[in-house]
Amino acid sequence: MRSFFCWCPRDGAEFAWVPHGSETCPMCLTIASNGWRKASKKTMKGDHADHIHGNCDCEFAIRFDGKSTVEGYDPDALREQYDNAEGSTWKQKVNSMRRDQYKVNGEKIRAQKRAAYARRKGYRMMHTYDDPIREKLGSAEESHPKKLAKIKKWLIDNGIKYRIDTSGRKIMGYMPNPRPGKPGEIVMESGASISAWMHERQHALDDMNSGWKGFRNMANINKYIEFESKAYDLEIDFAQKCGYDDIVKRLRKLKQEAIDQITEGDV
Repeated sequence: MRSFFCWCPRDGAEFAWVPHGSETCPMCLTIASNGWRKASKKTMKGDHADHIHGNCDCEFAIRFDGKSTVEGYDPDALREQYDNAEGSTWKQKVNSMRRDQYKVNGEKIRAQKRAAYARRKGYRMMHTYDDPIREKLGSAEESHPKKLAKIKKWLIDNGIKYRIDTSGRKIMGYMPNPRPGKPGEIVMESGASISAWMHERQHALDDMNSGWKGFRNMANINKYIEFESKAYDLEIDFAQKCGYDDIVKRLRKLKQEAIDQITEGDV
C-alpha cells in the first residue's frame, strides 16, 4: 500500500518509507533504514518513490509532530541489518541482502519480477492472440447477442471497463488495475467471438474474487496458471458442447502455450 499526502515544507513534515510484511525487497529495506527524514520539495515531487516495484507493500508515511510513528516500524533494526550485510558500498550491501533472500524465496522473487516487468511493459496479465471459435460462429454480436449483452452488463455493474480495439493488433485481454483493490479493464478485438468474451470475463471474475489483487496475483505463479487454465477450460467446454472437436484441440494447445509462457516468465 502506498499513501500520498499533500503538505507544505513549513509545516515541519517528516517522512519515512515503511515496509510491511516479511519479504520486503533489500532496496526498500535500505531506504526504510534511513528512518524519519525532513520532507523537502524533492520529496513532494515524488523522489521518495523512485524505487517502487511490482508487489511493493511499503507505505510512504508522513508525520508533523516529530514523534508519531507507524506500528512495527523499527528503523534502528533495519539499519543494523544493513550495516551487517557484506560489502563496503551500499550497492554491495544491497546485493548481498538480495542473495540471502534468493536462497530462501528465489522462485517467488522471480515471479514478482515477472509481474513488475509485465506492468512496466504494459502487457496484459492474461491475454490471447487467437480466437478459433470465431471461425465457426463469427462475432459474439452475430451468434449470441443476448449473452454478450449480459456479459457487458455484468462488467459495467462491477465497475470493469471494456473497450473494442480496432487497431488490428490481434490481442484480447484483461488488464488489471495498477492499483490493488480496483477493477481492471477488458480489451477486445472488433468481431471477437462469444467464447473470447467468456474467457476474458472469467479473468475479471477471478480478479474480483481475489479482492482485485490484479498484478499481485502474477507474483503467485500457481495462482496465475490456475486463472489462465480456468479461462481456457471455459472455452474448451463451450467448444465441446458445440461439437467442434478441431477447435477443442486448438484451444488445448493454446492453453498449454499460455502455461508455458507463464512458467518461463515470457508474459
